[in-house]
Amino acid sequence: MYSIVNKVEGNMVDIRLLRLFIAIYEEKNLTLAAEKCHITQPSISAALKQLEELLGNDLFLRDKKGVQPLNSAHELYPHAKRLVNDSATISTLFMSKATTPKISVGVCNSISKYKTATTLSHLERLAPNCHFILTSSDKSDCRIGFEKDKNDTDLFIPLWEEKFVFVTKENISAPSKIEDFYHLDFIECPSCEVHQEVLGLISSKNIALNIVSTAETKEQAFLLALAGLGSCFLPMGLVEKVSDINVFDINLPIRGRSVGLCMPSHQAINPVLKKIRSDAKLISIENF
Repeated sequence: MYSIVNKVEGNMVDIRLLRLFIAIYEEKNLTLAAEKCHITQPSISAALKQLEELLGNDLFLRDKKGVQPLNSAHELYPHAKRLVNDSATISTLFMSKATTPKISVGVCNSISKYKTATTLSHLERLAPNCHFILTSSDKSDCRIGFEKDKNDTDLFIPLWEEKFVFVTKENISAPSKIEDFYHLDFIECPSCEVHQEVLGLISSKNIALNIVSTAETKEQAFLLALAGLGSCFLPMGLVEKVSDINVFDINLPIRGRSVGLCMPSHQAINPVLKKIRSDAKLISIENF
């Protein structure tokens, strides 16, 4: 025989009808069930009739004392409870996701991954249960980047200072003056801001660099240096904790980079960023 449960699963039964059925089943009385569901008795009687017609089965025996569940009601009850509970769980799940605060954080290339991770950890502690979205887009709510790239109206919270270092596979002593770079094979990286500074310093000494390879980005320059295809100047964050290449501090008048948390001024009303701004000292440069 085709069971009552099969009929429920085979028809798109309104969850509301199942809720009313559960109330009737548990109260054994239409008046009490109607009061429990905050509707009138005629309304709950009409809903019960609709459910019985949809399933093609009587569910209750009516008598002067109230209603008595038939076998079909006993069969339906546990499944109706499960479906109603599942429905409530789904609603709660999506309501929770819809109300979870979100913040997008842009992360610039070639900065320290370890200090960036530490910064994100600090942000998470300031904004627990927040949904973080990492992106390389400048259209993010805020970004971890360089002070020199911020707009005039941007807010900037300093995080750390990042120096440039000399990176090479060659077995040399630590260079201490411009002349020490003479005869070394160099990687050309026009997009690197320090590249032009070094060219200016070296050309002032009438020294010609021996360019043996070219990279479009600092990350690519690092790969070439790691492969032994030349030497270059790179930000320390790009080569930190790398053991199979020589990294030297440089005694040259080369500027480092100030890294910080940058946010457009119009984002100051974002409650998550407002909290971060008020506790900015917890993610400041002193933590590094």
